[in-house]
Amino acid sequence: MAVTKIKPIRVTIKASLNYITNPGKTEDCLFVSSEHCVPETAAVEFQFLLDKARAGGNTIGRHLIQSFAPGEVTPQQAHEIGKKLMDEILGGQYAYVMATHVDTFLHTTNPFCRQTANGYPPAAFSHRQSRRPRKCRSAQSVVTRSQA
Repeated sequence: MAVTKIKPIRVTIKASLNYITNPGKTEDCLFVSSEHCVPETAAVEFQFLLDKARAGGNTIGRHLIQSFAPGEVTPQQAHEIGKKLMDEILGGQYAYVMATHVDTFLHTTNPFCRQTANGYPPAAFSHRQSRRPRKCRSAQSVVTRSQA
């Protein structure tokens, strides 16, 4: 079963996106996907929407990391599971960039960067802090079971 961690981004989204889309980790960007944005310009797009929807707070994005045990999935399977997880959590309403890192010897990882505001109409992503991990765990279980 995959493990997912969620961390707030408070300083710069660009550094997170550079890590996620690193060609050395993603087989020259073969395993890079996005929704509602272009990975190369996502930092600018995220900031534009965040400025339009600014609802206070100092979190400008979220960095998620989904890790799989050694041999649990192939990179292709991990990438598909990651996309389904984001679709389940975000419901297609928020932009994100994700990749599958295949350079790790111990396990396969899917790092994600998602924005905290959407653009139609601009609104901040808001749900209670206590419910976020539960929703992610629930979605993770459903998506992983459907792949088995």
